Amino acid sequence: TNQLMFAAFDWAGRDLLSLNQHVALDEATQLAEQDRSAIRAFVGYAGWTAGQLENELRQNAWVLQKPNRAALKPERLPRLWFEIMRNLGPWFKMLSAAPDDPSLN
Repeated sequence: TNQLMFAAFDWAGRDLLSLNQHVALDEATQLAEQDRSAIRAFVGYAGWTAGQLENELRQNAWVLQKPNRAALKPERLPRLWFEIMRNLGPWFKMLSAAPDDPSLN
């Protein structure tokens, strides 16, 4: 279903990022005020059948990257996806710059 959901990202060590995807509004507000967690809001639905994500990972359908503290800074959000893709190399940079409608290219 299309409902508003909040998630909290926290660093649980030098290179370990934890995600709590079931954050209530009041908890998200408290965490944001404490500046301890990176809070994100999402609308929509994403789900996988049993084993689907594992199969997609084996097929290299996902681009994986180690967590990066700078990626969670709010000021980076508007261009975050493009920046990450650009840093993966020329092919990914080209893909990230493609228009939604290729006929407009």
